[in-house]
Amino acid sequence: MNIRKISKNQHLSIKSYYKKTIDQSFIMWPHTHSYMEIMKVISGKIYLDIFEGNTLIKTEAIVANNLIIINKSKYYHRIRTESTATILNLEFEIKSSNIDVIRTAEYITTSQEWNDIINSPYGISIFNDLNDVQKTIESILNKIDNIFFIQNENILLESLIIHLLIKIADSFSKIKTKNKIGGAYLNKVITIIHRDIGSNISVNKIAEEINVSASYLQRIFKLHFSTSIMKYINNIRLQLAKNHLVNTNDSINQILKKYGFRSKQQFVYQFKSIYQMTPVQFRNAYFTQILPDNSIEYQEKSIKVD
Repeated sequence: MNIRKISKNQHLSIKSYYKKTIDQSFIMWPHTHSYMEIMKVISGKIYLDIFEGNTLIKTEAIVANNLIIINKSKYYHRIRTESTATILNLEFEIKSSNIDVIRTAEYITTSQEWNDIINSPYGISIFNDLNDVQKTIESILNKIDNIFFIQNENILLESLIIHLLIKIADSFSKIKTKNKIGGAYLNKVITIIHRDIGSNISVNKIAEEINVSASYLQRIFKLHFSTSIMKYINNIRLQLAKNHLVNTNDSINQILKKYGFRSKQQFVYQFKSIYQMTPVQFRNAYFTQILPDNSIEYQEKSIKVD
């Protein structure tokens, strides 16, 4: 989508905006900028790669309903996907002005919530959209597409930007509150999972041990880890089993029993769904060093960044 000039005023500059569905063919070069970028993942899953110079230093998995806030980050970044995802993006810059609307926006971004967002590691903050931020972004995009250089329309757009900033700050505040409340419980959950990984773990058993309801426990766990407790447990089991396969001579039956798989059929099915080969094939491939690229964690060589 091409961006046109919104007005002759220079206190609010819309840099880019779009709503699009992307797939594996989508290419974004690593880049950085001095203005604010707000992205919402509407559906699917994307990956955010963060670079320091030419070196990839971190990859974040971003799932549906996550917001990404990038504010004047010195680190290069890009997004990509391995399947299909729909994203919503708005990039803008607020410049100093005596105009009340913009002064209000500047004031909002000095709040404690925005201070925490802006000072997140790498200048990038990722959290759930608990306040229907998406609806406000879509209203802004619609307003941009329908502006005809009318001053009153510009004021409406600026007011929507303020509304967006407030919603983001409020959503971030709710996340912080939930983190404080649920953090202690989650530490106990992780301890229990690793302690009992070889037994028949269930959400109800964990909730009973830490004295909270199963529904509450599932909510706060998904809020923090963007997955369910049982999926997290299965992933841990598979990771431990994979390491055990290549570091011991134990039989498949010994390994699956050690990590709590109910049957060989279940173990083989879940293992193959993640690593694209059976446990026996994986072990043989490891020792002959012919593992396919999709059986190991994502890696990327340093690339040139202009």
